[in-house]
Amino acid sequence: MADWFTQMAGLSYAQLGNVQALGIDLFLAVAAIQVIASAAISGLRLRTTMVAARLDNVAAAATASALQNEIIQFEREFNRVNRRLIGIVVLLMVIAVAGLAVTTIWQNRIAGVAGTLAVIGYYLALPVAILTSALARVWGPFRRIDALVRAVELSATDEG
Repeated sequence: MADWFTQMAGLSYAQLGNVQALGIDLFLAVAAIQVIASAAISGLRLRTTMVAARLDNVAAAATASALQNEIIQFEREFNRVNRRLIGIVVLLMVIAVAGLAVTTIWQNRIAGVAGTLAVIGYYLALPVAILTSALARVWGPFRRIDALVRAVELSATDEG
């Protein structure tokens, strides 16, 4: 472990530039994943609407309608959190770009252990943690609702 700290102590900001560039890309990935998740949730709602329109069975249509309500509630909650998360990520990305600009000016300065850990923490650990928590927050409810929608789709296919 002491070798790591010895290596970190000698790193310049120029040598950490790749980490910073990757970190900015990771912040952009968080925003992109949120957009993809939003589209996936809308896809669930569309699938449920299409299935409900084809069902002649009153019980199955009621199940599809209840699923639509659950999806709308899930989508509202996701969008509420998503608006905040996107705002935070954009702010963090602006700070990251400003940090990259500052370290570009000081690229020959030695970052030291504290600077290296700060760059690694802010540009790598933070966006990965945000990305992981955002996906974990959406994954469970999405999978559960998707399984229910598939079941209704199968019942609609069996009837048709």
